[in-house]
Amino acid sequence: MSDSSPGSRSWDYIKPRVGNLEQVVSVTHSIDDDGASRGSRRIRLINGGGLDLELHPDRALDIGRFIVDGVNIGWISPVGASSPFLVENKEREWLRTFSGGFLTTCGLDTFGGQSDHGGQHFPLHGRLGSNPARILQTLSSPERVGVISETKQVTTFGENLRLKREISSLTFSRSIRIRDEVTNLGFEEIGHMILYHFNIGWPMIGPAAELLIDAKSRKSLRSEDPAGDFAKLTPPTVGEQETVFLHELQSNATPSACLRNPDLGLELSLRVVSGNLPYLFQWKMLDQGYYVVGLEPANGHVLSGRHDAESEGAVVKIPAGHTVSYEIEIQIDRF
Repeated sequence: MSDSSPGSRSWDYIKPRVGNLEQVVSVTHSIDDDGASRGSRRIRLINGGGLDLELHPDRALDIGRFIVDGVNIGWISPVGASSPFLVENKEREWLRTFSGGFLTTCGLDTFGGQSDHGGQHFPLHGRLGSNPARILQTLSSPERVGVISETKQVTTFGENLRLKREISSLTFSRSIRIRDEVTNLGFEEIGHMILYHFNIGWPMIGPAAELLIDAKSRKSLRSEDPAGDFAKLTPPTVGEQETVFLHELQSNATPSACLRNPDLGLELSLRVVSGNLPYLFQWKMLDQGYYVVGLEPANGHVLSGRHDAESEGAVVKIPAGHTVSYEIEIQIDRF
């Protein structure tokens, strides 16, 4: 074992060798001062296992860059970093400020296509990602690093929902945990939809990469795309159309999905810890400049918006004052 491999050592071993914990782990804050993201907060979380995360407090504490040993695992859209204050929550205008990143959370009352229902407009993928979070606590210790936040999606005479989120990592691990609690702060039952849009880009995806999803059933959302093509990853192709597959996950899958790249010697595992995210949408877009695979755990199976989800009885209802919890683990391994 090399003496220069902190990820394989305990804190008791490392403590005599450093004068400050920040030599190994840190949580630091910054604010963008130029361009389309001007004024947006950033939190950089670094652990002792080789993980370097960029968290976006002004985007409900979603994840931008997700760097492992210097490799960015996530995907950045052509839009790039953009302030949530530029978001237009109508129809498909959401795409004009969709920066991608490793995680974009869609919800809290709809995901998927835009629709109208009950006299209300539900925009593409919902409004959560344009709501700033309030930072409740930062964690930086010999045992664990992380951030805890609170984001509210609320309107007068409408929904009053709170997302409490913790993104954390054991100090010397190569994994992160996302723990979410969604609470209905109102006095009437409310419809709730949530989807975790994990976006994986080059160099993690490529023709040599192997994608495994532990599902008891799967289908393509376009009849012309065979369900078995979900794992087929080609080089970037001009004019390639996006495809979406729906996987119904095994109830105790470990992991739920795995992407293994022999060229990099890296393997990403996604494990849905909580049992109330029974579905995983898979977005595959292999066009030039849009080279990305999305792995998207969700609490419902309808991707065409709130109206259709209501019609199919696929909207989770949260009673007044009640909370639903979600937990997802992302693990990176070398082989």
